[in-house]
Amino acid sequence: MPAPERVFYNAVSVMDLNNTEILQKRAFYGDIQDMYVDKDTLTFHTQSSTNYYDKPKIDTFDMSDNFSHISQITINTLGVTRIEDIKKIGNSYKIICKSIYQTGFSIMRGFLGNSELVAISADIQSGDYYSKKYIFDYIPTDVTNNIGEIVWNGNISTLLIERRGLYIDDTTYGLAVTFNDDGISFEKTEPPTKNTYSYTGKSSIFEYDGKKFQIDYRTNTLETIP
Repeated sequence: MPAPERVFYNAVSVMDLNNTEILQKRAFYGDIQDMYVDKDTLTFHTQSSTNYYDKPKIDTFDMSDNFSHISQITINTLGVTRIEDIKKIGNSYKIICKSIYQTGFSIMRGFLGNSELVAISADIQSGDYYSKKYIFDYIPTDVTNNIGEIVWNGNISTLLIERRGLYIDDTTYGLAVTFNDDGISFEKTEPPTKNTYSYTGKSSIFEYDGKKFQIDYRTNTLETIP
């Protein structure tokens, strides 16, 4: 019988920092691509690592209630969809996705398709959402529209868009995505500066309660970033 080649899981612990004791611990299994932690909630972005057409899912758990499941949000877009970033604002998630789908075929250039940026505002409790698309240029397979740095300022997400290809000059520009209560808007702007902090496998940066922290896995230390 075939056996699984790998198993994805995240182990999560809730700790009392005053008494240095573990209050809760739980292992979550699945193709977890990313994890987001807030004061009371834990959020997983899951998507199949072998099936690129599998739709991304966002599951939210209540850490104050023994990790009870709050909601699951399934991102239904055309083609291959990848979540680029998730930001929790109030009772909703602001989600930036990239979606690519085939629309034709050219003998000279191979498959042709559209590459879209999809911005989503999703209610955490119900899982309902509305979305708006920003369509990049019609592209052959040898051209890619990459989403680079993403910088948040309140309800505005500023993206670095990188357009690369074999037969075109590489170009970059900025795109501001504004999430309002009554809709989502796009506007070209100055590109954001690339963040100097990054995940290297030896350390990682995360933001919690308005502050930035760095974990060094080599020394098992946690430091505040000014």
